[in-house]
Amino acid sequence: MSTILCFSNPGEIDPLLITTMGLHVKEHPNPIGHFGTGLKYAIAVTLRLGGKITILSGLTQITFNTKVSSVRGKDFTFIQMSYSGFTQNLSFTTELGKNWLPWMAYREFYCNALDEKGDVSLLFAPPKAKFGFTQILIECEALLAVATGPKSFLLPPAAKPIWASSFLEIYLGESFAGFYHGIKVLDYTVPTSFTYNLLDQVSLTEDRTIPSHLFNNIVACEIWNKDRPPIDPAILNKIITAGPTHAEHNFYFPDYYEPRPEIISAKNPSPAITRARASFLPKAEPAFSLYDELKGKAPPKPDYSCEHIDFVLNALQNVQKDLRRLETGLSRAAVGEIDAAKTCSAIDKALADLFPSMEEIRNINDQLRTYANYWRVSCKEQTQDLPARKAASAP
Repeated sequence: MSTILCFSNPGEIDPLLITTMGLHVKEHPNPIGHFGTGLKYAIAVTLRLGGKITILSGLTQITFNTKVSSVRGKDFTFIQMSYSGFTQNLSFTTELGKNWLPWMAYREFYCNALDEKGDVSLLFAPPKAKFGFTQILIECEALLAVATGPKSFLLPPAAKPIWASSFLEIYLGESFAGFYHGIKVLDYTVPTSFTYNLLDQVSLTEDRTIPSHLFNNIVACEIWNKDRPPIDPAILNKIITAGPTHAEHNFYFPDYYEPRPEIISAKNPSPAITRARASFLPKAEPAFSLYDELKGKAPPKPDYSCEHIDFVLNALQNVQKDLRRLETGLSRAAVGEIDAAKTCSAIDKALADLFPSMEEIRNINDQLRTYANYWRVSCKEQTQDLPARKAASAP
């Protein structure tokens, strides 16, 4: 007798749930499967793999066979179901789930048992029928290999989250997969810094996957929101400073929630974090003011602070210091050190390099360019006689 995979759960399955597409009556408040198709797919895949399936619904035994019939000159393997002395042809063939791999069929049987508060076990002899229980018995080498091998589509049962909220669990270890109630629902092309498992109720597609943007947004909201439980600083910093080699680098973080204080003060965050936290940065008093010393009226300084603004202000202040030195009279050596035009050119280039043309920061870009351009023009006006002054100070 070959080893039997037994998926069991309380309650007796109605044969209509096996034969009817789209019939879903699970009582679990947040089931993994809810389309009424997964069991049909799993049966078709198992039979296509040469496996054998027996379902014990209470004391009723349900068996499955296949029969090859030709349709328009092409052979198809139809599935038959027998129970209580009656055999019926099902409305699907072993072509159902044509591209499914063995682990996907195993996942369906496993998820169905999980939704019904059941479990899976390995048996070496057929079990007895049990009133009030459903037992799905699988004899299939391919599915047995999945059951006894590494299960990358499941979170390890012994794994413990390093952080959790009502909607998300975070586990140690990079991952190319996203999980929902412990089941893989998403593949990443680059790994995440940690392993994420959603606990919130979301709508899965019929093949048990979730769109990446929806998954990522839930993760990002939980990491970002200051109202969620505290996160270890080392964990949080690794996530919010993730580079292009990790998936979090491109997460969309929600600027409609107030962020954690650690995110506000973080150094070298990812571009997504930099964008989202911009409106939450503390207001900074202008570090330098020389409006009265310049001709005309300068546009207002930005009323917020960030590394880009600090860079521009520091560079402009250095130019102004040089201009002040010119006004007070300088030695030949000091005049030779001054090149305000070159400094302003560097500022222009830095602005272009620092600010991508993203819609979210276009206003910041324009405001800084306007402000820097005013200073650049002022510098040009005050240094236009620099060649003559250099010549006059020459020996």
